[in-house]
Amino acid sequence: MLSMGKDFCYRQRMAAKILRKILSSFITLLVLSLVVWALVRFLPADRAALIAGDTVVGPTGLVIEERGWLQWISDVIHLDLGTSTFGGESVSTLVWQRMGAASALMISSVIVALVIALVVTAVALISPSRFTRGIANSLSSLSMCLPSFVIAMALTCLFALHLGLLPSGGYVPPREDFIGFARSLVLPALSLGFTHSGLYIRALMQAYDRQLSKVYMLQARAEGEGRAALVLQHSWRAVLPELVTLVCQSVPTMLVSSAALESVFSYPGLGSLTVAAIARRDSATITALVLLGAVTGVITSTLADIVQGLCDRRHGHEDG
Repeated sequence: MLSMGKDFCYRQRMAAKILRKILSSFITLLVLSLVVWALVRFLPADRAALIAGDTVVGPTGLVIEERGWLQWISDVIHLDLGTSTFGGESVSTLVWQRMGAASALMISSVIVALVIALVVTAVALISPSRFTRGIANSLSSLSMCLPSFVIAMALTCLFALHLGLLPSGGYVPPREDFIGFARSLVLPALSLGFTHSGLYIRALMQAYDRQLSKVYMLQARAEGEGRAALVLQHSWRAVLPELVTLVCQSVPTMLVSSAALESVFSYPGLGSLTVAAIARRDSATITALVLLGAVTGVITSTLADIVQGLCDRRHGHEDG
């Protein structure tokens, strides 16, 4: 009965925390939308000056956003993000056309980064030595120092040009050819995933080192518990919240900030759309992409906090 009472209290506290976090995230989204609306309220130049570019002589003027914030946010909620300056196409359509490819790249890159980080960390911790630690630290530093487009070009030269195993670029929608879709995704996902794996490796190594140095871990080790069991069975639950938080923090970056890599592979993601919109001063598209990145960041941060609270049961009891 006592255990059931504690579980009930814990669930109540967690439900209250989740509701508070959702409410806080909702308020944050409203504030972010107001900031984005205010920042893009003054749009550069008129249509003729935009098309002519910087060669136009004379004052360019400003195009002022006519809609108020309430009307603008209402349109955004109804997925009316305005009209692109170039071509007169709906911004919602432009973003939606690339969302599938961008999401596929983001998900596959997260999986690649996690696999690399988990394997490297497990080897370095289960078989601790200067060599394995050095390999883990070197891979982590290398992935964080090398730009993604450099890794992309190296992988293209090896797997596409030299070995001829994978296509050097392009994108095949999965509904047309799933095998072609998977092949077109391998090199971009490897490049972007390796770039982010260094942060995952460093965070995992630090989190595991903290856990393995705790008294109950040292006691289990003294009682004959193998290092592999300590790493794979006893420590992972405590490390998982930190890993989930790190993954959620990297998702917005992977989703909208991979323009150089997309350029190398001619990949139709949101990063290349962002660069094109900035180059054309397409304010409506820029606004939509900035808002999408902000919303994605808030949502993933909220999910990370909820998962962290659900995973760390002791933390929930301590807060009571």
